[in-house]
Amino acid sequence: MSKFTPAFLDQIRDNLTLSDLLRGRIKLTRAGREFKGCCPFHNEKTPSFYVNDDKQFYHCFGCGAHGDAIRFLVDHDNMSFPEAVEQLADKAGIPMPIQNQTAADFHREQQRKGLYELLDDAANWFCRQLYAPENKVFLEYLTGRGVSRDMLSGFMIGCAPVDQHALPKFLKAEGYDDDQMIESGLCRASKQGGGLYSFFRERVMFPVLNRKGSPVTFGGRILPDHIRAAAGFPPHGANFTPPKYINGSDSPLFNKSQTLYGEYQARKAARDGHTPIVVEGYLDVIACHDAGFKGAVAPMGTALTPEQITVLWQMGARIDKTPILCFDGDKAGQRAAERAMDRILPGVSAGKTAKFAFMPEGEDPDSLIKAKGADALKSVFRQSMSLVDYLWDVQTRSVASKTPEERAGVERALNDAVEMIEDASTKNYYQREIRDRLYKHFSSFKAKGGNKKNQNWQQDKKNEAARSAIMQTKAANNVSGTQDGLIETLQTILLLGAIRYYPLLERFYDVMERRYFRQANFEHLKLYILDVDVEDFKDSMLSLREALLSDGYGEVLTRLENSNLQMHASWLGAAGEEHEAIDGWDAVVDRLNALSYQRALNDARNALEQDFTEENAKRLAELQRQGQASAN
Repeated sequence: MSKFTPAFLDQIRDNLTLSDLLRGRIKLTRAGREFKGCCPFHNEKTPSFYVNDDKQFYHCFGCGAHGDAIRFLVDHDNMSFPEAVEQLADKAGIPMPIQNQTAADFHREQQRKGLYELLDDAANWFCRQLYAPENKVFLEYLTGRGVSRDMLSGFMIGCAPVDQHALPKFLKAEGYDDDQMIESGLCRASKQGGGLYSFFRERVMFPVLNRKGSPVTFGGRILPDHIRAAAGFPPHGANFTPPKYINGSDSPLFNKSQTLYGEYQARKAARDGHTPIVVEGYLDVIACHDAGFKGAVAPMGTALTPEQITVLWQMGARIDKTPILCFDGDKAGQRAAERAMDRILPGVSAGKTAKFAFMPEGEDPDSLIKAKGADALKSVFRQSMSLVDYLWDVQTRSVASKTPEERAGVERALNDAVEMIEDASTKNYYQREIRDRLYKHFSSFKAKGGNKKNQNWQQDKKNEAARSAIMQTKAANNVSGTQDGLIETLQTILLLGAIRYYPLLERFYDVMERRYFRQANFEHLKLYILDVDVEDFKDSMLSLREALLSDGYGEVLTRLENSNLQMHASWLGAAGEEHEAIDGWDAVVDRLNALSYQRALNDARNALEQDFTEENAKRLAELQRQGQASAN
């Protein structure tokens, strides 16, 4: 990859007018010193996308999209950084930097260019073969599978005829030599002499395209035996059954661990808001696209690799679309999903995660769409599980948890999985989430065991937590009447909760260390709680109350306890259970975070409207990015 100096990149920007570049993609109108239009990164009817030519950046007040000309091509056109620089340099009439290139480097580059041309010629030849009268059985098979003419054209589907010498003969006539044909992976040298033969024969052909839309290899599907027999194809050998699918081997242009079938089409669809979806096979991808799921891709006949996961995150990152990984509903599908989870966990962070969907047993996306329509597949995707939900499900669904040893085993397995996460902040939140789930899960056994009235115990608690959150909000509004007053009231609920429940005391520092009370006595009490050694009160929270009284906090403690907050937050009651308190606490924290975020967002938006500077734009963009990441 080329290294571009800041001076070279600035030269490109200085020789281009950003609004002129963007006008080729969106409609812009003059708005004072800037231009405005509807944002190309999210659907909107009222323009919130602004372009400033003097400062050479754009910003969307709606979704937070922000950047310069290079960033626009990377995010909007799904180009790599070097590709964007090369295109803009060409548009600006600026020569690319000359790299130190050896004769061998030059020769390899020329070989790559020759391979691209060869594979493109081969793809067009395969497409023509599909419509030749002698190959009508291939076209009939595809149309019988429900593949539309639009999909045949859009995915450049073709066929490799029975004649094993037809492709080498064509390529030789086009001027390609034997070495090029072998290096492309399309042809092989016969061990018995007689020249080259085609690696793909009597197969439906699926070109695999790179990000620029150029073929880099092919996949081939053998026709079913009964169709082959009816067409008069020669039978297979007695001891040989050909694989249903074969893929081209790795080459200077293709690495199967880094490539996804359908990536070129899915990248373009991602710009329009389509979610990346991983399915298993070529025809599944095509069926999904035809049914409207245009983000569908498939790995190259292998389990999903870390490199392919990175491609998925890059594909959907601009619009914060979490990829959905779709697996068969049988045991093999579960094993594949667990392998994928293990490969995803190290890289998860804000904006980088995945969801897991499972097909009805015996169905794949192609068959489900044909049997029950696109809505049935959409229902599968809607029921997809978040990464943390799937991790929890894997480790708890079939594990006994009745004895301390069994519970310790579940906890160890979950903690070991979370330790794989490399991003420190994400790991911290996963650890908290798992700790909370373990506490609720194990504390619920007694309540659920043997009592028919408690069969819906978990759902009842969820409903109760939701009602409690609503009551807390209403109560806070009644008490305060302003946003600042509402924040103060919610913080007071957390303060009392930390004094009464040990699990909440553990969390108090993380939530309240950077929050402040306007009432001085509550602020002093908060600072005291922040300084205590939490472990001292692990066995009895009554000792914390006694410490507060002995250290002169009796008056403010009495005021806090008599504030009637538990009328609106029932989990604050002295007889409440800890798992109820955790649910109530989480609801209050979520509300506080939402209020604090909204206040910061409003402040940043007002600052940018008053002073349209790069610094203010970046501040607003970062807040909007955080909001989108938390929403997913």
